Amino acid sequence: QPCARTAAIQALASLGYAAVKDQPPSGGGLPAKQSNVLDNAISVCLVALSDDDDKTTVAAACDALGDMCAESHWRTISSYLPQIAKRVRRLMEGKALCTQSAAVGSPMREEGDQEVFAAATRLLCTLAASWGEARRAGVALDAGEEEEDDMVERMAGTDSRGKKR
Repeated sequence: QPCARTAAIQALASLGYAAVKDQPPSGGGLPAKQSNVLDNAISVCLVALSDDDDKTTVAAACDALGDMCAESHWRTISSYLPQIAKRVRRLMEGKALCTQSAAVGSPMREEGDQEVFAAATRLLCTLAASWGEARRAGVALDAGEEEEDDMVERMAGTDSRGKKR
């Protein structure tokens, strides 16, 4: 079933992309049906990030979220960005189900982890771009600034002064 789940995630990414591809350049709201499709696609991908044990499926969910974020105006996806960031953080910290499914040190874990972490890294780059667009527009997203700074510091391996830990 992992291949079927991966294919389903990839299909959802296509649906999510189709929902946002003709949005106005200003990022005005999507029509209700398109918004519903995007919401469902993102929600399923978010569940996969935390609750799927198959690394290929989780990597596909990261790529799907990245594609939807990259193709969406930041106003369209701004409400999702904090949720996506929190799930990616849990994934990178090894708290997601897929990162706990193989014994530490086993070749299977290391190979699968590389795929997942590469996809999560691509997604983080896309999130940073979307978050940056919102910041430049003067919009604060739902995550508190302290929480956001803490997340960035943990990902970068620095303390609040920018010094390496």
